[in-house]
Amino acid sequence: MRCWKSGAGRVCLRCWRAKLGREKFMPLIQKKSCTSHESLLQQTASQSAWSLFKAIRARFNCRSASDIRGSLPFFGHAIASIEDARQRFLAPSGRLIPQRDTLKAAVIEAGDFYSKLVSPWSQPAPSLNLSPSLPLLLNASYSSQFSSDQLLTEPQAWAVLDYSSGAKAYAAANLNFSVTRAGTAHGLCLWFEAELLDGIGYSSRPGSQKTIYGQVFLPWLEAVPVQPGKQIHVSLQASLVGQDYIWRWETKICGDAKDAGRCFQQSTFQGANFTPQSLRRRAADFVPSLSEEGQANRWLLQAIDGKTSLQQMAQTAAEKFPKIFPHWQDALRRAAELAEQFSR
Repeated sequence: MRCWKSGAGRVCLRCWRAKLGREKFMPLIQKKSCTSHESLLQQTASQSAWSLFKAIRARFNCRSASDIRGSLPFFGHAIASIEDARQRFLAPSGRLIPQRDTLKAAVIEAGDFYSKLVSPWSQPAPSLNLSPSLPLLLNASYSSQFSSDQLLTEPQAWAVLDYSSGAKAYAAANLNFSVTRAGTAHGLCLWFEAELLDGIGYSSRPGSQKTIYGQVFLPWLEAVPVQPGKQIHVSLQASLVGQDYIWRWETKICGDAKDAGRCFQQSTFQGANFTPQSLRRRAADFVPSLSEEGQANRWLLQAIDGKTSLQQMAQTAAEKFPKIFPHWQDALRRAAELAEQFSR
């Protein structure tokens, strides 16, 4: 079986092993890195290994294996990287490993975790009120390890990422939970169940053997006592915006004769630390002008002309922009970063 490995790392070592004929794998780290890894293998591997690389990509029943998740598959551009590998490297008869991920959710009692999260900000201090910070803390997602006996409802599937047909970096669902035991609900617990191949897989659910994944906790704005049969309606959404996911969870806890119920509308966007100035700079009608640092970066980019060395660029940049680059070595680091990203 020939495999492409995504997220494996140690590309140089594997290229040399390919050169020696000991391994026929190609690690793919992220979408933007795939091309550079292919080029590196072409440079370091023997002609026979490089020919094998091209033959596997073009003809063999190639299996693409990946694990570039965080606590959930919604992690940076991981899904886009898998889709890029599927389109560019997977043979028509090949199969992806994993084939799909099923995302699960349940209402959870997480008293210890919730208390450690909110108590430093909710307890009064002399002449100091930190409670206005609580909405920022409670409109965020957290990773932790929970046990199965902390769940207050049966799990529900809320998204399926089918990598074999092209998964999307977006998911949304409306969930209806029924509380199964008395307790105090603190929010939602999310995890995934992976299907590697037919009938073979694993889960990161609470109570399973501890893994590197853990679970994701989406807290509510307050702890809510619940009884068996209590109905809880949740609208859940994950959307990739830029480099990170924005999570939105809206919760309606149905009331009764003794309890008026609760409604929470939450999003990690509300927990983000945006200033009016930063939001203004993103407006479509904003007319930007370069800061001194921006001018320094522009000058360095223009100095990459195929004739000037990084040292020459850095020494001149330090003279032109002494506030940005107190020492020419500071300019050298910036020039090297820009050259790594933009030169050819």
